[in-house]
Amino acid sequence: SSSSSSSEESTHSKNVYRSRSYLKERSECKVQQQVQYYENHGEICISNTPVPACQSHCRGSSYQVQSVQVICRPKIDQQYISYRNMIREGENPKVEGQTQIKQFRVPTSC
Repeated sequence: SSSSSSSEESTHSKNVYRSRSYLKERSECKVQQQVQYYENHGEICISNTPVPACQSHCRGSSYQVQSVQVICRPKIDQQYISYRNMIREGENPKVEGQTQIKQFRVPTSC
């Protein structure tokens, strides 16, 4: 049955990051493409491509887990701090460097 597979999936989700849209204006609920970031253990990690995301006032109706390449730098890296601030404004900065693969839970519709 499909219900057993979804509960199984949740046990893998401890290292799955949730995509977010940071657009300020409330537009209609549709999937936005947004570069993602997260901070952990003294690092800022930023995806090197935009990832599907829903705005905060919208609810994603279905999700899938997507492998995303991220680039991590020390949290004190001024360039990455400014990238993070750009992302918070809804922008999509282009980052380059050594990538690693992380799993993101992304909406297929909002």
